[in-house]
Amino acid sequence: MDLFQTLFTPDDGLSYVGRAAYQSLKTTFYFHRKHTWNKTAGKVQGLYQTPPQPWEMKPGTNHSAYITEKMLDVISRAEKFVDVTSLGPPDGEFLASMQNALLKAAVNAAARNEPVVVRFIFGNIVGMPLNCKSIAYELTKDWCDGYQDFIKVYVGAFRKGLTWNHSKIIAVDSEYLFTGGHNLWDQHYLQYNPVHDLSFELSGRIAEEGHAFAESMWRYIIRKEKTKKFMRFVPTCIPCATRSRVGLGHWPSGIDKYPPSYSRPKQPWMNFGPSAMMNAPDDLTLISLGRLGNCPLTDKVFSLGRSTSNVADIGIAAMLKAATKSIKMSLQDLGPLAVPYPGRGVVSIPGGEWPKIYLSAIAHAIWNNLDLQVEIVLSNPNAVPSNVSPLVANYGNGWSREQVCRKIVKAIRAERTEASTRELQQCVQRVRVAFIRLATSDGAWEDGAKIGNHAKFFCIDDICYYIGSQNLYIANLAEWGVVVDSETATRNMLGDYWRRLWDESFDERTAVDMHELLEHVLRRAGKVEEEEEDPSEIPPLPVGTFFPTQTLPDIVDLALAH
Repeated sequence: MDLFQTLFTPDDGLSYVGRAAYQSLKTTFYFHRKHTWNKTAGKVQGLYQTPPQPWEMKPGTNHSAYITEKMLDVISRAEKFVDVTSLGPPDGEFLASMQNALLKAAVNAAARNEPVVVRFIFGNIVGMPLNCKSIAYELTKDWCDGYQDFIKVYVGAFRKGLTWNHSKIIAVDSEYLFTGGHNLWDQHYLQYNPVHDLSFELSGRIAEEGHAFAESMWRYIIRKEKTKKFMRFVPTCIPCATRSRVGLGHWPSGIDKYPPSYSRPKQPWMNFGPSAMMNAPDDLTLISLGRLGNCPLTDKVFSLGRSTSNVADIGIAAMLKAATKSIKMSLQDLGPLAVPYPGRGVVSIPGGEWPKIYLSAIAHAIWNNLDLQVEIVLSNPNAVPSNVSPLVANYGNGWSREQVCRKIVKAIRAERTEASTRELQQCVQRVRVAFIRLATSDGAWEDGAKIGNHAKFFCIDDICYYIGSQNLYIANLAEWGVVVDSETATRNMLGDYWRRLWDESFDERTAVDMHELLEHVLRRAGKVEEEEEDPSEIPPLPVGTFFPTQTLPDIVDLALAH
């Protein structure tokens, strides 16, 4: 029945952009449906960016407490089941918020005399192992007495090769969902010089997909925990050079070692066709997109010859390729981790690759739509929040705007190698890339610290947008996000978020000269009979200003991935 529904349910309610993603997944990846992806429905209840009014704020604290308050609010609604996934465990105000939320959920459960289950999943990063047992007790230590019978808290962490969790999900009772780019770290978001990030709250059936994705990771953790031999005697807090690593912890003691499985709410028996959605009249059409990296759904997954669980990559590329008018992106970066190189500024780490699947999709859309505009806002290189060490939190992989544009230009040229210079000029002039800026900050806070962007947002043709955890640079991690396929909802998102971001970040006076960049690319390729310039063609970032990328575990995920 589920196979029949996947293959033959019409893609009603979808725009041509959403339909492109849906069609790219429904046959090849139908076994992954309801695990890592699904077409579903729900409502967008609110947008949450930090800082909340970044265009008007100055360096300081006490600016983004509402993000922890919203997380507390969503979790404290729980009556039966909660899933929380994040890159690392909470600290500071995020930890206090989680503790308060669990307390409220336990108090409510005691009033109903019905226990609630809360499952946490974090990344078990190479060289940064987690003690899941101590995390479970840390989350509950201030209110353990008296509520052991009414709340069960489970903490899991995993790694398989260079894959670990990077998703950020709070799913409650198959009804409430909070997801996006926010990690749970105080100094990154709540102190001075915070990194910019974006998440949103949803409700409805989309919450089932957040639970289901967490369930896929839990199945892997439990499966590995049951089959490991020697490693069962090694505490999870001790670093080990093993290909895979899982950890488990729970509170209170005496409950089952493994958490209960998530079960979707029961649907009518004849659950196929247009009526299968059972949507409320004002529900939006949504598509969940996830990837599990190296982790299969089961030990043996067959998907028409493909065992990959990285369906989100295919869906995102299909959406970009379907663009006809515009592509708008707010991202941390597009390139891999960069390192200083004498005379060149920065170069990719050994084995570092640019995301050809996305660059090719953008180039395809540009060639096939003469009016399509591409606008991209990236993090400033060497953006470090608060007083965190740049070796622990650096939100920028190190590339200049010119270097990013050059990669896009090369992708455009590779799409049609026979194209004339005039045709190429017409294409590249429609690409604009900016570093995030706030008001007249010129990419820095008032004290000179660079502004970081950790959002994972893109919008196609002003009718469809994505918010989630997946960066578009290559990192083979477990990711999850939501596509909102509604012109009205997208129009609201652009007004609430994108337009101000782009207006503040892009300055025509300092924009990259795309024609000059194209000329250089053609000269380097031998297409123009001029003397070749020095290979340091692009104004590089000053040597010595670069530090490794991103956030705590994000540093390692880029340094090791691919």
